[in-house]
Amino acid sequence: MFCVRFPRPLRDFIPRGDLALPDFCGLFPQIKMAARDGKTARAGWRWSCASKYCKNSWKTPNVEYYTLTKVGSAPKTVQDAYLEVLGKRKEDVNFKKQVICSKHWSCGKRLNLDDFPSIKFTESGSQVSPKVKQEHWHCAATLCTNSWRTKNKNLKYYRLKEIADCPEKRREYNKILKNKGINFKRDFICSAHWSKGERKNLNDLPDLPCAPEFAERKVTNKTTPVSKIKCAKRCIQRKSEGSNVKKRRVLSYSSCNEPSNTEILQKEIDDLKEKLRTKTIEVNQLSDLVNNLQLQNETYQSQLKQFVYTSEKTTFSYKCLKKNPKQFFYMTGLSVEDFDCLFACVEPYLPAIMYPDCKTHQQRKLTKRTELMCFMTVCRHTLHLGIVGYMTGTSVSTQSRIFTAWAVFLSTLFDQLDLSPCPGEVLSLLPLDFYASGFQDTVLLGDCTENWIASPENFDISNATFSTYKNHDTGKTGIWITPFGSLVMCTDTYAGSVTDNDLTADCGVLDMIQDKGATVLTDKGFGIEDLCHAKGLCHNRPPMKFDAQYEETDIAKNFDVATLRIYNENYIGRMRDWSILNACWPKNRIDLLGCVYKVLANVVNMLFHPICAKDATKSKSREVSHDATVPLSFFI
Repeated sequence: MFCVRFPRPLRDFIPRGDLALPDFCGLFPQIKMAARDGKTARAGWRWSCASKYCKNSWKTPNVEYYTLTKVGSAPKTVQDAYLEVLGKRKEDVNFKKQVICSKHWSCGKRLNLDDFPSIKFTESGSQVSPKVKQEHWHCAATLCTNSWRTKNKNLKYYRLKEIADCPEKRREYNKILKNKGINFKRDFICSAHWSKGERKNLNDLPDLPCAPEFAERKVTNKTTPVSKIKCAKRCIQRKSEGSNVKKRRVLSYSSCNEPSNTEILQKEIDDLKEKLRTKTIEVNQLSDLVNNLQLQNETYQSQLKQFVYTSEKTTFSYKCLKKNPKQFFYMTGLSVEDFDCLFACVEPYLPAIMYPDCKTHQQRKLTKRTELMCFMTVCRHTLHLGIVGYMTGTSVSTQSRIFTAWAVFLSTLFDQLDLSPCPGEVLSLLPLDFYASGFQDTVLLGDCTENWIASPENFDISNATFSTYKNHDTGKTGIWITPFGSLVMCTDTYAGSVTDNDLTADCGVLDMIQDKGATVLTDKGFGIEDLCHAKGLCHNRPPMKFDAQYEETDIAKNFDVATLRIYNENYIGRMRDWSILNACWPKNRIDLLGCVYKVLANVVNMLFHPICAKDATKSKSREVSHDATVPLSFFI
């Protein structure tokens, strides 16, 4: 079961959903009602005012609370007004989850969205009104000095932002303002530029460039130079003369050769129709071209998908082969899940892998998963390294380095595992067949297996590796398992002439048994009675044949031992599913035979069900199922 941890307790979060209104105010009716009653609607709700020194919370009666959800996305002026009252910086306020109480408004509650809070709490708990930054403005007209300092209560100021989007109005306003550097989005104009004293509506245009008082001002170099005074007097003079000034007569010429306005307009209409017809043809051509390109794009996309599918199907890599589990199992002998489990076990130690005779330390062409898959494929099918190199697009030397590196790396890693059974572990998991045959004290099963190797040219080496049992040069490896089918030890590979007794004494497998007085069950070729007695163990093997015929008791004992030793043979048979252990090894690669044996023995131990009786294990004191007691993997 997974436990989800929240960064903050749930009680610190403001309720959402049905309790919060979707508007800017976000007043919670349930919270409001609960605050009046002095109770909380639910035990999980806890809220407090976001102000720095305000102590109002869910416990305070007769207080309303408003969310700050939309303040975070409001204009800067709105945010500054709220932050001034809260006494915090913008980074310290969580607009999505905190609230503000109604005590920050002078009237006791917020009336609308534009009603900003005006009361700020100090550290001592007193209430003060924050200082609001006053906006400074002045009239944008050149012949006007009215500003926020002008002491005239009848003056009004209008923002030019309201007519900024209308070019005709801007033109008329420019005639009055006579200022080239006007910012219509920010500047103002005063009501002194209307002869009526104020602007009735947006369509009411100004008609006075300056007030009569401006022409009578004292001449100064900064605000009222001589040029401005003269310009003001001219404007006032033109306004006073009004209609007395005669307008200049507009001259008009007429000629019979000139076309009339109707003909000119008709010609323009015809030209526009011709252009429209031409553009329509171009648009149709472009539309056909777009359709053709879309069809080509769809065709190319389909071809690309087919190419990618074919490429992934023919590419020998982990990424492509894992999509076909049956093919993956055929190539490596492991399912995708077992392969991933094996790789996950060795992945922390991958930096320790060493590639022999590698001249460069650049990034390798194949991924680590693909390299391990190549190693298992070579072991599974005894492929020549040149074939694997062709499948992966690498050279034979590269595949040789990969095979050698992974064989040594995995065998060294598995050698560090302590697979010795704990005291009493074997007896608690002992199969019923051992109780039925009278071998309930057995804790270890041992056997040796041999592999053909190429005959060396040196006579002394050939004499050491020649096996009279196989009548060929061989390498001998010992496999020791528990009665319930788990691996205890896979020894190094020895020369074929080494006896089973010497191999057992040299590997030290008997030192791993901690149950004194227990029995070791082996083949008749193991004459290790003295060695077992020295370790405090008993040795049991099939009886030797000294006469022409076995006695009846020897035959029964021989049958019982052979029935139990079949577990060891089955374990070795599972290892030999990788056909590299059935091939004749070249004499220049004998050093890797023991490494491959150790790797495959531990892979069988980790990823396969234990070799034991079908009726599961059963102790004398209690009955437990096989799937629940026998571990599937001893890799820790």
